[in-house]
Amino acid sequence: VGRIGPLIALVIVILLITFQFNTLLDYTVGFISIAFACIAFIWWWWVIQTIHDFLKLKNYASGKFKEIKKELESIKIDLRKSKSTRKKEHDKLKK
Repeated sequence: VGRIGPLIALVIVILLITFQFNTLLDYTVGFISIAFACIAFIWWWWVIQTIHDFLKLKNYASGKFKEIKKELESIKIDLRKSKSTRKKEHDKLKK
């Protein structure tokens, strides 16, 4: 609201100065135009913020997936070592 409010007020002032509103119809059309412009601007702002938040989430998730991949690779290496160690011990016990 702090960012959008001044811009909306500026648009209203510019429209009032630029166009001479004399009748109720002029004011109605002006109000509808201002309302449409405000809704369009707020929607645009929301879309930009949503995309920004989505990209932050995507980057965060990507980092976490990289960490998980490293941990899984480490577990895989440990399991291979453990398997070979267990096999050697099993072979010793057979003899």
